[in-house]
Order: sequence, then structure tokens, then C-alpha cells
Amino acid sequence: MLFRSLFRSEHLFESLGGLSLDWRLSDATATRDAPYQRFVNYQYEVIPQSYRYEGDINDNFTRFSEIEDTTRDAGFDLTLPVSFGGLDAELKAGYSNTSRERDAYTRQFAFEQGSDGIPADLLFSRIDYIFATQNIVDERLRLVETGGLTFPEAYNGTLDVEAYYAGVDVGLTDFVRAAFGARFEDGTQEVDTYAFPANAADSGLVETRIEEDYVLPALTLTWTFADNLQLRTGYSQSIARPQFRELAFAEFFNTDTDQRFQGNPYLVNTDIESYDARLEYYFGRDQFITVGAFYKVLENPVEEYIIPIGDGLNTSFINAPEATLTGAEFEFEKSFDFSDRWDGAFFNDREWFIKTNFTYIQSEVSAEGTVTIAQGAFGSPQAIELNAAGFVEDGRALQGQSEYLFNLQVGFETFDGRARGALLYNYTGERTRAVANLSDSLPAIVEQMPASLDFVYSRTLDLGGNDWDFGFSIRNILGEDYAAVQSAGGVELPVDTYDIGTSLSLSVSRTW
Repeated sequence: MLFRSLFRSEHLFESLGGLSLDWRLSDATATRDAPYQRFVNYQYEVIPQSYRYEGDINDNFTRFSEIEDTTRDAGFDLTLPVSFGGLDAELKAGYSNTSRERDAYTRQFAFEQGSDGIPADLLFSRIDYIFATQNIVDERLRLVETGGLTFPEAYNGTLDVEAYYAGVDVGLTDFVRAAFGARFEDGTQEVDTYAFPANAADSGLVETRIEEDYVLPALTLTWTFADNLQLRTGYSQSIARPQFRELAFAEFFNTDTDQRFQGNPYLVNTDIESYDARLEYYFGRDQFITVGAFYKVLENPVEEYIIPIGDGLNTSFINAPEATLTGAEFEFEKSFDFSDRWDGAFFNDREWFIKTNFTYIQSEVSAEGTVTIAQGAFGSPQAIELNAAGFVEDGRALQGQSEYLFNLQVGFETFDGRARGALLYNYTGERTRAVANLSDSLPAIVEQMPASLDFVYSRTLDLGGNDWDFGFSIRNILGEDYAAVQSAGGVELPVDTYDIGTSLSLSVSRTW
């Protein structure tokens, strides 16, 4: 569930030399309540050729989880056109204050067998027969809480970022323009785990506090060396912060991958340095072709890796020492008006378009350095610093980064904007979901992402003096499926495989 409020305004002060002011206030709260998530394990028995409930406490659970995430943002932007030394320029400055808070918890319960246990013939029954009310007695089944035995089940995370920026956009000549400036940012991130309900084993320690301030410069040079043709080059510095769930020293269940993960309170921010160049040709309104190249250096990128806990696939997070991304990108957008070629309403009242993007990325992670993992329990983690070579194969691809990305859109929109439709195709190359743990000989989990083909259509109709929007979509027309595998010694084993299926949806909305 999502609640959001936004106030925004734009002002122009001609008496102050054309100064413009844009300000904003926003507040958003998102909640996720997931009760009664159940798991039951049946084993196939050759004799009598039927499925049998195993009956152990580890063969069932019922889980309850809830998340509440609140984000507040306030800020303003100032722009002032000026002239100096015969040059026209825009001075820009701004301020923002962003705060975010997340509360999350999980509680897990399971049935364990009592003194007599479940009757043998009942083990071949449906689970609702086995867990029927008459069987939940001390002799047969007892309900016990199994979560929170080794790790806290709840965490609170806060992030406060105060930032200022200043810059100038100036035309150096009739053909060369420069934009440069810097962002000054001060951020504090805290994550505290605790038992739910309260547990005396919790030390009360706030496990994570990342307090950093940054000066992040940026520079862009644009050279228009021919009509509608320009070369844009840029340099910038930025940061990426770990997510709350990556920092929380608690154990949680990933509902997307059906596996457990635990956070690492010793993660740090990722520093990113970017260089890029792009050749752009514009041949109409919102019509262009661009070819670009980029190079990025990531210091301390966050990666998900496999950890050995029991017989399950569990993951945690580390900061790899360094990663580089080298890539090239091609983008093309063009509109077509067929009204002068074919007669008929289907062509006379609409504009057709094609949009496509292809990106090639070569990523490499360095094993030169150390990584820090967390060990311990109940809010009392210990930092263990290890050689990165135990977690990073030098030169391998960055976790979560595909080598190829491609998307294509073909569609139309009527000239009055009241009808539009498109066919969308998206392809994401193979990527690593969780990197290998070389120290424990656990191979990486590799995702084979399904290509998707979707069709979307919407139309606005005037009904009773009001605009009504009707929408229709078909998702995953190709019906491709998801697969994640592990490979070692020439053997490939599935980790997750499931059918995504094809879905249809209808929507109706009213504008007033």
C-alpha cells in the first residue's frame, strides 16, 4: 500500500533579473503486510508411489512479515540568467533535505511433533487434514516459534541526507557550451536490529552508523560542430549507499528467490567516478540517434555472495575492493507520419514511432584488497576482515551486471493524444545473482533472464462530460520462463526455475 502527497510550485521574478524558483515538499509512506506465508515439504515415496509429509519441524513453517517505509523530501532550485564578458550563462543553485525511515519485522512458527507424533497413515494425507484442529494437541503437534533463534527478526533503519549544489551553464562560443558545478552532501545512515518481541539476548547496540560528507563535482562540455549534430563529454563523481536490508544484521527470507539472506552492518558507501562521451544527431522533435561510450570506476561496490548455513542456499553482502565498467550505447528514436501514403482513419489521425536502445557493458572486479564480513548473533556482530581473493575471482563480472541490454518499442499515438498503443520487447543478458564463495567452494548463482514481449493499449473517451481512460495490456507474450543455476565440474544444477506465464490486464480511470 502506498500513500503519497506532493506540493510543488514554480515562480519567476522578472524584477530580480529573471530569477526562477522551483520548490517542492513530498511525503510518501509504503507498507507491505505479508501474513500466513506457508511452506510444507513432501517427499515422494516409490512405494506406495505417493507423496509423504516428512513431519519434521524443518519441513513446515508459517511466516508473518511487515514493512513500513517513510520518505520525506523538501528542497528548492534557483536559476538566474546572467551575462558577463560577452558570454550568456545561467547560474544554478539548490538545496534538498531528505529523510527516510524503515521498520521491518518477521516472525516464523512451525509445528513440531509431540510425544506420540502424527499417525503414519495420516502422513500421506493433504496438509489441511494433517494440520486439522483435532491434531493440534500436545501428543501429536505443537506450535512453536522457530524464528529469531540465532538472529534478531526486526530492524529499524534511518537515512538523513542534507545537500547543496551550485553550478553554471555557459556558452563559451557559438558552438561550445560548458556546464560545471558541485554537490555538497552530508549523510547519516543508521540501522539497528532487535528481537521481536523483546529478547534479553539483544545487546541494544546500534550495529551500523555511516556518517560521511562529500564534495561531488561534475563537468559537461558540448560541442555543436554541425547542424543538429553535437558531441557531449562529461565527468562526474557520485555515491551509492547500501540498502537497509543489506545493512541489517538480521536474517530474512527473500520472497522473490525463496532463500534466506542476512545483512552486513560493516558495509560502506560506494564511490563512483564516471567518464562518458556521446555523439548526438537530432533530426526532428523527439527524434534522434546517439552513439556513446562510458567508463566507470566503483570503489567498494556492494555484492551479494553465498554463505554456508545448513543445507540451504543463504546469502549475505560484502564490499568488493573495486570494479570497473566499460561500455558502449546506441539509442534511436524516430516518428513516422503515414497519412500521405495510406488512406484511412487508422493512418490519418496518428503518428507512429520506433524507439530502441542497445547497451554493451564489460565489467571487471578486482581481488586486490580485503573484504569485511559479519559474524555473531543477537545484535552483537563481529567484523572479520579477510583476503578478497576468497570471495572475488580477479577480473570476473560485477554481481547483477549483464553484458548486454536491449529494448525496442514500436507503436503509435493519435495527434490529439487520446489513443496510444505499443509493442515492447526487452532483453537482459545473463548475470550473476549471487557471487561464488571461493573459500567454501560454493559456485555462483547465475540468472538466465527471460526476454519479454508486451503489448499495451489505452484510449481516452468522453463519457458524460468527463474523460475516462481505458487500458489493456498483455504481458510476457512469448511465455518465457525464469531460471537460476549453479555450475561446477561440468555439472549444472537448477536453483530456481519457474513459469512466469502470460498475463492480461484491464484498467479504467477517470480524470476530472
